[in-house]
Order: sequence, then structure tokens, then C-alpha cells
Amino acid sequence: MNRHENHSAEAEARRTVPAEEASGHRSRGRLVGVVRRNAPLQALIRDDAEIRAEVVARIESCCPPGDRESVAAAVHDGIVESTGNMPPADAARPVAEVGGIADVVEVKNLLTAGT
Repeated sequence: MNRHENHSAEAEARRTVPAEEASGHRSRGRLVGVVRRNAPLQALIRDDAEIRAEVVARIESCCPPGDRESVAAAVHDGIVESTGNMPPADAARPVAEVGGIADVVEVKNLLTAGT
């Protein structure tokens, strides 16, 4: 194994953790495989399409029909961008509602004042 291959193998080993089969009360299991360190987290985090569906549902539930039709939402890596026109007095509520959704990491309020 050359130096580059050795470095790659070491880097891969740091990104993985052993998966063991539990054996009785003391949990002395046997090795059954390895998983990437972020794999367990990926199972818990919703994808952007699922988050967007909830964003749209929240906007529909808290905004009058005329306002919700002029608002659009996009989600990328858990970051929600809301765009469109909405009366300034009404804009705070949907932003707050969207910010409370699980797995939303940031809300970019790009709404402009409109009537």
C-alpha cells in the first residue's frame, strides 16, 4: 500500500464507526459491519421536499387566500427562502410559523411589502 492509499484508508476509517451485534446484558457483540458517522443522523433528518411540504401547509393555514397565493417558498439544506408580496403587518406570522418547523435551520425572509 503506497502512502496515498494509506492516507485514504485512514481518512475512511475516521468517517466510519463499527456496527456491533448486541449479545446479552453486557453488550459484548461481534462486529457485523461499519457505517458512516453521519448515516444515523441522515435517518433522522427530513429532506428538503418534506420540509417544503410542511412550509406550504403552514403558510396556507396562517395566511388569508389572497396573501398565500403571492408567497412562494424554496428549501435548500434546511434553509427556507420565502419570497413574494405580502402586507407588512401580515408578514411576521408566516415567518415565525415556518421558523418553528423541525429541521428548518434558517428562514430567509425575502418578502416585500405589497397589498
